[in-house]
Amino acid sequence: MTTKTTAPYGSWPSPVSAEQLAGATIRLGQTAVCGDSIVWSESRPLEQGRCVLVRRDADGTLRDLNPAPFNARTRAHEYGGGAFVLLADGTMVFSHDDDQQLYLLAPGATTPRRLTNEAQMRYADAAHDAPRARLIAVREDHSPGDIDAVTTLVGIDLSDGTTRLLAQGHDFFSNPCLSPDGKQLAWLSWDHPDMPWDASTLWLADIAIDGSLVNVVRIAGGRGERGDGESIFQPS
Repeated sequence: MTTKTTAPYGSWPSPVSAEQLAGATIRLGQTAVCGDSIVWSESRPLEQGRCVLVRRDADGTLRDLNPAPFNARTRAHEYGGGAFVLLADGTMVFSHDDDQQLYLLAPGATTPRRLTNEAQMRYADAAHDAPRARLIAVREDHSPGDIDAVTTLVGIDLSDGTTRLLAQGHDFFSNPCLSPDGKQLAWLSWDHPDMPWDASTLWLADIAIDGSLVNVVRIAGGRGERGDGESIFQPS
């Protein structure tokens, strides 16, 4: 015979622990496709929230890509976004949470190689500019003495991590994306006090032979003469 015990609400013992509940709640994030493989990021509570990149191949094989303690997360714009990019050859480039630098992980490699080495910088939303062997990414400069971070678009050489300024002059940048032929770049920008859902602007530029952006044109968005805002998302 089972003996029942009356106890105050919420104080009775339970076979289901908080650890069991939290441990099963893996948060899925960014995704990318490379051939017949899919890569995504997942935040794991049982690893103190570490963001792990997981690859699923066509045969159903699953494997973790970034080994501990590497944590694929960017803090650009504080809330992050666009923490990794998958290159055509299967190489992974990701932002490591501890130092906010970019790391390269070649196919089959077990140890990531540091690509950038710029203290106080954060990177996000990288796009692979294959014809010029570089990334085009958002860079957020948190150098000491700046009240607000300075956000720009930069090119990042994939061989040595050197950066080149491509676009500036707005409080925020996001979503750089290349045209299929690699000859044009589109991106978004917005400025204080707007949030991107209040008013953001879509830009388009040609990429010159030397890799710089020329013939920059505002395509849509921003604020009109009456102050009404238009919000643009997910250019492609």
